[in-house]
Amino acid sequence: MILQASSFIFLVAFHIAGSAVENVTLYEHASSEGEFTTINLSGSECFNLPEDWYDRASSIETNDSCVILWSRSDCSGNSERIAPETNSNSNFEDIYFNDIIRSLKLCTSPAEASEARYIGVQEHNFWRQIHQTSSINGDNENLHQAAQNHAEYLVKNNLFLSSSKNQNLAEVKAYTAEKAVRNAVKSWYKEERHYDYGNPGFQTDSQHFTALVWNATSQVGIGVEWDPTKRRYIVVANYDPEGNISGQFEENVKLPKRRQPLPVRFYEHRFYEGEEVLMEVIGGCHNLPEGWVNKTTAVKVSGWCLALWNQPACKGKSLKLNYDVKNLVKLNLNDAVGSFNLCSDVYDSILH
Repeated sequence: MILQASSFIFLVAFHIAGSAVENVTLYEHASSEGEFTTINLSGSECFNLPEDWYDRASSIETNDSCVILWSRSDCSGNSERIAPETNSNSNFEDIYFNDIIRSLKLCTSPAEASEARYIGVQEHNFWRQIHQTSSINGDNENLHQAAQNHAEYLVKNNLFLSSSKNQNLAEVKAYTAEKAVRNAVKSWYKEERHYDYGNPGFQTDSQHFTALVWNATSQVGIGVEWDPTKRRYIVVANYDPEGNISGQFEENVKLPKRRQPLPVRFYEHRFYEGEEVLMEVIGGCHNLPEGWVNKTTAVKVSGWCLALWNQPACKGKSLKLNYDVKNLVKLNLNDAVGSFNLCSDVYDSILH
């Protein structure tokens, strides 16, 4: 089983100009009741709550500001966005964030994604790189908001219809929005097995796959909404520029990259310091050379996905790295790597 790295930090969209100070009030109980503390926030600074307010707050008054709440100090751990234009409730019990807040900050980054959005973008890029397709970005807030609006509309009206041809939809059973988005993207990619590369063109049973990997698409917006009636999530992905355009399939839906040489460099220390070893690999499982088992602290791999294993022969615990560079200390795999393989060799098992 391939384990997804979960230690992500996520911020969300909305520009708050300059260094203006915003007042935010936290309350001990729901509905703005009980003891309270008022906090002055400005810019992108993270504010750690005083210790007597650790894991205590149950509701918030943002005074029309957009605020990110964090479950740990220094704005780390799990996060939740509270903003005037969203449906996020100021009572933390409603968003499963009651009595677990230790820090907060303003939503100062102009177009960064929430956790579910972030995962949606990364999952798109994981599958796109298998097809040697350009990376997709998630920095268009309007595209995200349009996707979210449509997801909410579908739930409210008990519908399951696309609003445009540059959109993917999925109904997903999952415990969290993040898992729902991950499973939705995976379900769209599963249609790859139906696509006929020898006869490129629009095919109904693979249209979600071709939209996902369409090379000319550079932006994606992710929306996700819980449907309490069906007890599942609705996931929406909007694309720009749109894909699935007649006459353009051959240059935009590329053959998957299965077994091509890839340079992988392992380092003794994090930040790519100390001794290093370079391995040129072409698929299959690779044991680290003698003297490098349980020695690696950082890995650098360009343009591909790597699965690291803590035992030889690609056995034991594993971790999928789908970024160009990684320090393994933060991923709890420091000095615990015995073998590795390319995700191109294991992606079929990831789909199951």
